[in-house]
Amino acid sequence: LSFIALFNIKAFHVHTERYPLNKYSEYKFNPKYNEMINYLKSNPLKKLHLCILLSDGGVSSHIEHLKKFLQELIASKIDNNIYIQAISDGRDSDKYSIKKYIEDILLIKIKKECETIFGTDNIEESVTKYPNKLIVTLGTEGVIYHDGTSIVKLPAILSDNLKDTTGAGDTFNGNLAYCLTHDYTLKDAIVRAQYASSMKVQVPTAQSGMPDKEELDEYIEDLNN
Repeated sequence: LSFIALFNIKAFHVHTERYPLNKYSEYKFNPKYNEMINYLKSNPLKKLHLCILLSDGGVSSHIEHLKKFLQELIASKIDNNIYIQAISDGRDSDKYSIKKYIEDILLIKIKKECETIFGTDNIEESVTKYPNKLIVTLGTEGVIYHDGTSIVKLPAILSDNLKDTTGAGDTFNGNLAYCLTHDYTLKDAIVRAQYASSMKVQVPTAQSGMPDKEELDEYIEDLNN
């Protein structure tokens, strides 16, 4: 019922579930939490591991606790690499809930990157400032950009055969660049890049999963027939 943050042999036990979600920031007054933050700031190369029994509510830590915890770390200017080991036992959450938890956590990461680069974590505001230039991938939530008239949200091309996401971003970017230099419209280029990335995640390791043009053409044809 808690987060255990591990730093090599150093561990901090922070009972986040003791704090109601509407008063969640109060755990910042927890001495263990502040000790952890100070330790991270003084050891920027240390990795933060969060070990959690996670749920939608009940006997385990709530997903909203984790999201707020990560947001507080960001607000505290913690730039250490963060690793999350989460277990969902199914007693008080749906058996596939961990997938949604991952999506929520990735969105926090994306917003953090957006804020670092553009000064705001509002993704829609950022793409609006850079129409037809800024394209933001949102994992299983798809892609968002502004086409000069309005915000465009393209759904993700998902696969039930997920093996390895390593290289998915590189695959997307490489195919997007290729398409934009071969007279594709921006929307068509993004969609093709999404298909390529969808192919890549179905194969372990990075480079071996990146499709060539003929493989990608066949994959797109198969999915649309």
